[in-house]
Amino acid sequence: MIDYEYAEDSKDHHDPNVRLVIKNISMTGHAYNIEVLPLKTPEGVVTFEPTLIPYLPASGAKNGFARITDGSPLFKRRLPDFLYRSVV
Repeated sequence: MIDYEYAEDSKDHHDPNVRLVIKNISMTGHAYNIEVLPLKTPEGVVTFEPTLIPYLPASGAKNGFARITDGSPLFKRRLPDFLYRSVV
């Protein structure tokens, strides 16, 4: 599961560069070799770092970040802007 907290109208969750939290939602099973695939749209491609998580314990979590490969260097981590452009 991926958790991403961003709200344009919230003081607490208004950082578009915030991390993604990749979680193992199993209470008992460990997760191995989790591949985080890129998101491809007509607007471009978003890759995620890390691309491979070798191990997540039961109920464990790992931080990750979005990296937008096309466009301005100033917007390389601005996932909300990319998603907005992709659906509008």
